[in-house]
Amino acid sequence: MKPASHHSRVHGGLLAAALTIWTACGPQVAQEEPPRQESRAALTASDCFDWPMGGVQGSETVPGYNVRVMQNYANRGGSSWYSNRAHSGVDLALNTGSTAGAPVYAVADGVVRCVVNANYPGWVVVIEHTLGSGAKVYTQYGHMNAPSVATGATVTRGQQIATLFNQSTNSHLHFEVRDWLYWKGATSNCYGPGYAEGTYQPEQQGWMDPVDYYYQHRPAFPALAVSDISQAVRSAPNRSSTTLTTIPAGTRLTVDSVTPAQDGQDDWWYRVKYDGVNWGYMAGYWDSGWGGDLYMTEPRRSCTSSVT
Repeated sequence: MKPASHHSRVHGGLLAAALTIWTACGPQVAQEEPPRQESRAALTASDCFDWPMGGVQGSETVPGYNVRVMQNYANRGGSSWYSNRAHSGVDLALNTGSTAGAPVYAVADGVVRCVVNANYPGWVVVIEHTLGSGAKVYTQYGHMNAPSVATGATVTRGQQIATLFNQSTNSHLHFEVRDWLYWKGATSNCYGPGYAEGTYQPEQQGWMDPVDYYYQHRPAFPALAVSDISQAVRSAPNRSSTTLTTIPAGTRLTVDSVTPAQDGQDDWWYRVKYDGVNWGYMAGYWDSGWGGDLYMTEPRRSCTSSVT
């Protein structure tokens, strides 16, 4: 799982487009207006997913803070790279500090279904999550030191389950979201191949994009979010929209929704109250091709309660 060069941690621009939002609808303009209210059905604790790594901001560990994506979901690296098969998850690493030995956390409430030293390299944990709808999804955590949880254990969102295995400059967490526990039903293999087979796209074999899944499974808004870089507030959720102001790194702001970019980029954008009155957009996930950055992240909060 190939490391990528880390691009500059300041922002540039591209194209504007219409958008779809994951909370209630309404005009997406940077102006004074009240925050939108959450319109989804009531969430259960297992419906809310956090990042499995994080960093300290202020006095708490914030999921996703100081974390980057070394390799995106569905990447294909050419015939000499896993026979050009598509990556089944995301590879996560820290921006600063040692990734090797960094804590790994359960992303949601669930039950540990598999703990195995698979020479992945390192250990693998698979957690089963039962959503409010009754559907089950599974998260996999790969390249770890011996976990602190056992098969059958109940875990809660944010509980540490292990630390990361040392792979020198390639140390990372291979993280997956999928709809199966055992690869092709073989109970001897809960960890899978790490890449889809042949020309299949990962979703054709039961995987889901962990970045998209995270943003589609947020706790109730409004909430607080913090940027780990100094970044522009924009008038619309795309890279080329007007810059309204610049917010210093470490500033916590009220956010009322998160939306995917629809300008040809695989970015996600938060709608933020940037001066206590007016609204604009700041990048949550900034895609750079092979990998990307978690520029803005949310301190952990209750799944069912908003924070202002």
